[in-house]
Amino acid sequence: RALEIEPHYGIYNNLAAEYFYETRYADAANMFEKATSGNGEVWYGMWGYLAESYYWIPGRRDKSLAMYEHVAGLAEDALAAYPDNVETIAQLAVYYAYLGNDGDGRALADRASSHKPSEPHVMFLLGEAYEGSGDRESAIPWFAAAFAEGVNPGYVLKSPRFADLRTDERFLEIPEVRECIEKPDREPDSSSLR
Repeated sequence: RALEIEPHYGIYNNLAAEYFYETRYADAANMFEKATSGNGEVWYGMWGYLAESYYWIPGRRDKSLAMYEHVAGLAEDALAAYPDNVETIAQLAVYYAYLGNDGDGRALADRASSHKPSEPHVMFLLGEAYEGSGDRESAIPWFAAAFAEGVNPGYVLKSPRFADLRTDERFLEIPEVRECIEKPDREPDSSSLR
């Protein structure tokens, strides 16, 4: 209904996030494409959302990786302008991890971790970056910290990206994860999208 009143990239982004949480990846990609098309105001992370949507659409994985290359470049530019921005460092660590560049992903995650971030979203990104880089020992405490600070684990419990993590008893023992499994009607928090 909001799009009928005024098409705006933020509204497309919000609708795309809802589709993504419902695992409707093609619909999510369509909305993220609209959110990112021809708009100079778009934050680089929105391109990351688009890349992740493509990743789960059959036949679009190559496009996803190309998009992750693009968004990593945008994040690098943002980091050059603000080299101490912990969120950007952590976000870039995720992009590198998902591009298969585990070494740089882990190094950037370590760099962001050294700042001892207290923002729940950044904690979540660090969990994601470490998990994506194959360092679950470091990932689980960051996920636990993010969930304890209010990030809903629902996204991790639904996303195919985290299927292997969901088999790890240490992850399943996190109190907020147990609660979310026991009460599955709890909606995911938008802060847990990349």
